[in-house]
Amino acid sequence: MTLGSKKVYVLAGGGAIVGLLAVGVVALSRHSSPVRTPSVQGAIGQREIYRDSSATATAVDAASTKEFEKLYRIGQFKALTNDPRFKNLTKDPGFAALLSNADFQRLAQSAEFQRLAQSAEFQNLMQSAEFQRIQHE
Repeated sequence: MTLGSKKVYVLAGGGAIVGLLAVGVVALSRHSSPVRTPSVQGAIGQREIYRDSSATATAVDAASTKEFEKLYRIGQFKALTNDPRFKNLTKDPGFAALLSNADFQRLAQSAEFQRLAQSAEFQNLMQSAEFQRIQHE
């Protein structure tokens, strides 16, 4: 055998090995997926999004967003949502009526009421035993 014919056999053998490896990879990839099928989820199609057509631009204003961010940052919002007393309060129709009352909204937004609510005297009143007793009646 000459040197040229040996090269042909080596190249032919190498090509056959590469071809067999390629066929093996394709065959294995069709029968086994890298991710288990039950753990793969998804949807193809158009998603439906509810959009409130009656919402106005003033439904959320900058001031209410800043107040919410402040409550959320200091953890009061999360504490309120987990408090069973607050959950019961939000279910009360009288509370819902109070929140929608224009006079109450003006009072709650007034600077005088804000100062009162933040004062030490008001905080002491809220924590007093007498107020707690009245609250639970």
